[in-house]
Amino acid sequence: MKQYQVRTAFVFFLVTSLFVPLDALTQNAPAYAEGSISNEEKITDEIKSWYFPNIDNSTITIFGSTSLKQGLIGKSLDLDGKNSYVVVENKERGIGLSGFTLSAWVKPSYTHSPTDMTVLNSDSSFDLAITTHGKKHVAQFSIFDGFRWISVESKTEITDDWTNVIAAYNGTAISIYINGRLDSSTSLLDTLHYYAYGKEVVKIDDSKIKNPVLKSDVLIGGAQSKNDVTKLFSGQIDEVQFYVTPSSLFEGIPKIKTQNDYIMNATSCAYDASTQCSMQISFNTSEIKDDKAQITFDHGVVSINGVDYLIKSKDWRGTIPVKSGQATFSGPAVSSSNDEIRVSVVGNFIDNTMNGHLYRMSGSIKSQNFQTDLFGNFELVSSTNLYEEKITPVIEKPSPPKILLMTKPFQSAFVKDYFKFDLKVYYSDKNPFRDYYQQGFEVQNATVSLQIVSPTGSVLKQFDGFTNNQGYFSGEFIIPPNTAPGVYSIVSNATKGESADSNSFSLLISEHPIPATSTEVTNPGVPTGLSATAVSSSQINLSWTAPADNGGSAITGYKIERESPVGGGW
Repeated sequence: MKQYQVRTAFVFFLVTSLFVPLDALTQNAPAYAEGSISNEEKITDEIKSWYFPNIDNSTITIFGSTSLKQGLIGKSLDLDGKNSYVVVENKERGIGLSGFTLSAWVKPSYTHSPTDMTVLNSDSSFDLAITTHGKKHVAQFSIFDGFRWISVESKTEITDDWTNVIAAYNGTAISIYINGRLDSSTSLLDTLHYYAYGKEVVKIDDSKIKNPVLKSDVLIGGAQSKNDVTKLFSGQIDEVQFYVTPSSLFEGIPKIKTQNDYIMNATSCAYDASTQCSMQISFNTSEIKDDKAQITFDHGVVSINGVDYLIKSKDWRGTIPVKSGQATFSGPAVSSSNDEIRVSVVGNFIDNTMNGHLYRMSGSIKSQNFQTDLFGNFELVSSTNLYEEKITPVIEKPSPPKILLMTKPFQSAFVKDYFKFDLKVYYSDKNPFRDYYQQGFEVQNATVSLQIVSPTGSVLKQFDGFTNNQGYFSGEFIIPPNTAPGVYSIVSNATKGESADSNSFSLLISEHPIPATSTEVTNPGVPTGLSATAVSSSQINLSWTAPADNGGSAITGYKIERESPVGGGW
């Protein structure tokens, strides 16, 4: 016998036949006994079957001509758009909603409805509504972060037929799901978009994201506006779910696993409390068709008032939606005395335990001699994980823009002289016509630094600051007298948000050259002690004493002249 470990609760509505229109199915739904329960009590019981935090009879207040009407499955709220709405008291005011999910089935009536009508609302916190643009009706989800309202609208039109609308907030985005599919989403990251040289530049700031706070009661079918309730809903609302959790239901819808064994248990499934009813059905999910897992039934038993009916597995048919929608089961079962019954199931997707795919179901068990209407909680049990994946809507954070740091320093300097530099930071913009980046707009308030690093790695000087309104940052200092000459490095950095750039240059620091001593040069003095000694008729020896004054420059030679004896001059 198989041992089943992993459990996930399912809630189901069971209906009369799988192959007839839903309107025909709901005609045979059980009715309340006239006079046995008030209209207000009926509405309260219906809302209590939905999901709100800390809900009980005392927390529900019904206004106007609110009534019950046959819904998609079972009963739903019927609101006239004039004075009818419901208030669910919030007993825990001041809760910060770091993540929450709203879900409802709606069937609006646009005949006499206002332009906008509310599904769920909590004053100064959130609003899920249907709004009208011309002739098109769409879902609108809004949250209030304490300073502003932020909204997202569905792309899908909300018709006057039943539609499942789900709104989710996960801390960085708000999203709308229509009939289980992600329809639209808006990021809450504060971004500034502009263009430079044909390229979009994006500045990102997530510091302004504030979680909404649940300060007021929750209204179904209306919105609180000062001392009045406005945007009243006209039509039907059913299966409302409100989850206040850090991890919301629709962070993603799990996808049910195929080729997997399941057991569906129901310990009490009769609408009439005097009828004992239970089920245990084993089946396997096979191929996927139209977003539904086809079911092959193995074995099972349906017990009615102590009589066990074994299912005819080959004659059973069924599907389970892989994400959301309607689940269907139907087939015959036979007792040991050959009495035959037919069981039919249709279920609508909900989740009021946060454990996965859940269904509320209604329906019937029929035989030739009796009919039992069904209503109850079902638990789906599997030997492995029920789901093969968890799909999370991805809100892509824009990539940080590139920035370009331009540094203009002195490239040489002397000890004891000034060193100066200028920095400027730009957005680096990709040229739309060429494959390179070019200079864009200036970056204000960028964090910048510049270091002068010695050849040994020590920091001679560091500058830190922010660029001004024109993207500039400048600095200067006197190079200390004891600075060793050499080739230094200039390293500069700039950051803006998640964007950064840096560069480096060389700086040659030298000693000042020593200039030569300057002396005025004049004519030297007259030599003294001139004497002449004849050696021969053609030779004479001369001697003299150098002058005491050389005129400020060394004497390198003398010029000797003689007079011609025949009057030829010197």
